[in-house]
Amino acid sequence: MRRGAVLTASAMFGLASIVAVGATAGASARTPQLPQAVNNSTFTLNLLGAPLIIDVTTDPGGNLVDVALNPPTPPADITATTVKPNKIVFVNTAGSMKLRVSAKHGGQSVTARAATLLDVSGTGSWAGDVFGTGEATTVNYTVGALTDGSPNVTIDSVTSPLTSVIGATEYHPADGDGHGAKASASVEFTGLGQSRSLTVDVRLHDKDGATTAELRVSLSRIKGAQTANGEAVGPHTWTGTLCDSTTATFDYTVAADGSVTVGTLPTGATTTADEHGTSVRFATGERVQIKVNNDNGTIAVGTKVSLHCEAAVPSVNTPVVTTVPESGNGKHHGAAPRNGDGPIHGSGSRHSGGQHGDG
Repeated sequence: MRRGAVLTASAMFGLASIVAVGATAGASARTPQLPQAVNNSTFTLNLLGAPLIIDVTTDPGGNLVDVALNPPTPPADITATTVKPNKIVFVNTAGSMKLRVSAKHGGQSVTARAATLLDVSGTGSWAGDVFGTGEATTVNYTVGALTDGSPNVTIDSVTSPLTSVIGATEYHPADGDGHGAKASASVEFTGLGQSRSLTVDVRLHDKDGATTAELRVSLSRIKGAQTANGEAVGPHTWTGTLCDSTTATFDYTVAADGSVTVGTLPTGATTTADEHGTSVRFATGERVQIKVNNDNGTIAVGTKVSLHCEAAVPSVNTPVVTTVPESGNGKHHGAAPRNGDGPIHGSGSRHSGGQHGDG
């Protein structure tokens, strides 16, 4: 009996997933729990001397749905100045802090700008479900300064059922173009043939004699990686979340010569085949591409999901004022856009406390 494989590519973020190698069918069936992209993250930053919690929720296409600061009660002096499906910008009344939440290509990031390195220093964390398997992960980090006053960051601990590798902190000197010294640390997660990384960057900026500090915590998109075991030849099942949050499933079979036969499709879905592979397009427009690589009889099969979900304006739990006077050039990485990109003033007041692959 051929050994089956369940292949669910995370339709939430359009990742690519190579899922099996080997051209010989196995002897027993298996249906492992397989990953889907995370859609909720909690970022905790130490900003202006106090912790600020940012809860980020995204839709199946990776667009921002909701961003909540220090839930359930946001700091009273923080206002949103830009609210878009791919970015939300917050500032405080004193003008001493700027916070940007971004979502792009399946990744998420939170960037904080303040006047000094001390304003963004301290302990912080990220918590979420890295691959959407229902398993929680927490990463703790510390931002500070080296003896010469340049930035430093360390990943202190990782609590996760996934395989994780903490990289050494990397240090970069000032580049003479307004970007000061930078420190960066990251942790890479792997599981069920996929990888994803969390990176913490802290950098100084020097423009026109004014120095600011920037802290950025970013979660990358999910990247497919070839699975070390598992059979490509035989039956597979793709399951993923569509833009309307419904679950779609179809079966397909890979033959020993690498050809693909797709089974019964959901209502309205169609299939096509060309030199790039076999594709299934759902009635709502989402597309799944099945790619097979036959290298001298060794077959690898993977899927790539294309999602272009219609985005809605996300919600926030702070006041929204989008008429802040334009100021600054907004060119710094992670800086707020022009409709609210005002200057960072001194340290000022503090805020009031805070689908699936074959494994």
